[in-house]
Amino acid sequence: CEWRGEVSEYAEHLEECEYEPVACPNAGCAKLLLKSEVDGHARGTCAHRLSRCAHCAKPFKGAGLEKHEARCPDALLSCPNGGCGVTVAR
Repeated sequence: CEWRGEVSEYAEHLEECEYEPVACPNAGCAKLLLKSEVDGHARGTCAHRLSRCAHCAKPFKGAGLEKHEARCPDALLSCPNGGCGVTVAR
């Protein structure tokens, strides 16, 4: 950060500074990131982020969601016999 200013304004600057190191807010993640990067990490790439299954709404961490959704019993599947149009729960 190339901030220049009065010492009395430093604490206020740190609250806004995008270069301030902050911890990821996701439980279990100890990664330190720049304030400007933390949102993208916490919501997108963090292995500890919680996401809900689109079928059953159960919460899962990171890649666990993809594995679950591939076999979620509440997922609706289309009949494999072309043109039938019926959907059933897995």
